[in-house]
Amino acid sequence: MRVAFVGGGTGGHLTPAIGIAEELMSRGHQVEFWLSGRQVELNYIDDSISRRSLGIDDSALPRYFAALASFPRVRKYCRDFKPDLLVSLGGYGGATALAALPRPLVCLEGNVVVGKAVRLVSHFAKRVLVMFAKTAVDVPRATVVGPISRSATALPSREQACAKFDLDHQRPVLLTMGGSQGALSLNQAVIEMLPELKRLNWQLLCLCGPNKQAAVHEAVEASGVDAVVLEHCSDMGAAYAAADFMLSRGGASTLAEIWLNQTPTMVMPYMHKDRQQQLNAEQLAPGVQIFDGGEESRRRLCALLANANMREQMSQSLRESLVGDGRKIACDTLEEIVGEKA
Repeated sequence: MRVAFVGGGTGGHLTPAIGIAEELMSRGHQVEFWLSGRQVELNYIDDSISRRSLGIDDSALPRYFAALASFPRVRKYCRDFKPDLLVSLGGYGGATALAALPRPLVCLEGNVVVGKAVRLVSHFAKRVLVMFAKTAVDVPRATVVGPISRSATALPSREQACAKFDLDHQRPVLLTMGGSQGALSLNQAVIEMLPELKRLNWQLLCLCGPNKQAAVHEAVEASGVDAVVLEHCSDMGAAYAAADFMLSRGGASTLAEIWLNQTPTMVMPYMHKDRQQQLNAEQLAPGVQIFDGGEESRRRLCALLANANMREQMSQSLRESLVGDGRKIACDTLEEIVGEKA
């Protein structure tokens, strides 16, 4: 079976797609990614996966007109690769999969509220793979797959993970992360929490984003909290294995990892007008709770840091809400669709 993944643009779109692609390749299938052409996409896909660029240039044209201009390229790639099925990853890049009709299409949606491009393509899709059960209520032909992330090697033990970051495995660790670019507001919330971390004897693993380390470093040194402050982490498996609790942004790929690792978390959502991160995080309550920076949220965070039983209840909630192996469910669905076509 040959499968083309179309679109990309962000980690939220690409991370689950790569997880599915890895599972497909392990089953002997061929995959290609036809990416929108943004430089950031290359940070997610290595040379083990074949990729081509759709060359979507939205600097001179509105996004959807730029996507339409790439339809001939999609048709050329179809002639070259001859896919049995295409997976649209959402966003205006994913909408170019429509150029491949009448080949079978499948949509991948990681947000609880379906995006405009996915809603458009879904009218022509055989199936829509969704992360949240609530999404399936509003989307015809939806299959709930749950969280999907990249294939992981065996996770280190907590002791090994803490050793990697020079942390004490016998003391609790707070992991904080503001997404790939970091978040100044989240970093500021961490700085304001340092006295409580010191009082409760917590350690800190802070992934603060590029060019955002200085203020956190300075505050950590003044507080006396044992902390590791990094721009980013290349081994998130170890970071999750070390963490007892997490404070983070709520992007789709981050929430999938939180869910899969059953890491009790408070999410400080990026407050875009569509409230996407908040709405996604609310689907995982009580295992994931909202941190809005207000006094009540701060009291709640302090209470959770002080109470291991409450944190375990949050982990248990995430564990019980998993629907199964998302990669396997997704790949079984794709194989079924191609089998029906045959």
